[in-house]
Amino acid sequence: MGKGFKDRENAGYGLVNIRSRTNKLKGKLEIASEARAGTRISVTLPSITVQSVKNAEG
Repeated sequence: MGKGFKDRENAGYGLVNIRSRTNKLKGKLEIASEARAGTRISVTLPSITVQSVKNAEG
């Protein structure tokens, strides 16, 4: 069984980076943590469409 963690705000640089990158990509971060049950981290990002642009010569 996992330990979980109590203080999500000061959980370390890993979560700080995940939170920052998720916000930058306009995503949603969910953290569920319980003692003796472990921790679940869910990141949801919006889908994007990328279009290729060719120049007049190509």
